Amino acid sequence: GAIGNHSDNKKEKPDRESSVATETQTETETESNTEPGGDTEDFVTEGVISNTYKTDSSSAGQMQVHFIDVGQADAELIICDDHAMLVDGGYKSDSSLIYSYLKKENITELDYIICSHPHEDHVGGLAGALNYAKAKNALCPVDSYDSDGFNDFKKYLDNQGVEITKPA
Repeated sequence: GAIGNHSDNKKEKPDRESSVATETQTETETESNTEPGGDTEDFVTEGVISNTYKTDSSSAGQMQVHFIDVGQADAELIICDDHAMLVDGGYKSDSSLIYSYLKKENITELDYIICSHPHEDHVGGLAGALNYAKAKNALCPVDSYDSDGFNDFKKYLDNQGVEITKPA
């Protein structure tokens, strides 16, 4: 497909704990591919890879899918027109990276924030997203789980008055 297997684009972070995104980072374009109906761009920012798929700009709306490298898991930011959705957020140590990525993209509101499952490598960084952006809806297969990452996620949702919807 046009997006392909984004896992092949990952690179190891030099030092996972010290790789923190900051407001002053700049993007370095490493590769750009054009495919029918859209194009992909890979960016490396301080050891963080973001693979972005953009639909053809001549279409009615433009959709972008950003694959943010957060180690074992992926965090996907999907933007279409003035709407945004975040799927997973990596580890708790990735919170500042997710916060900075949303800030760089000027995403102050998430139509959906999705936790695919409550393991630390998926839910941990979602608190960073909710520290920067307001969520309208939250989806997760569970509404309670005994972990620091999930408890932080739930706390930030509670502070915003958002309840978790468990998909049927």
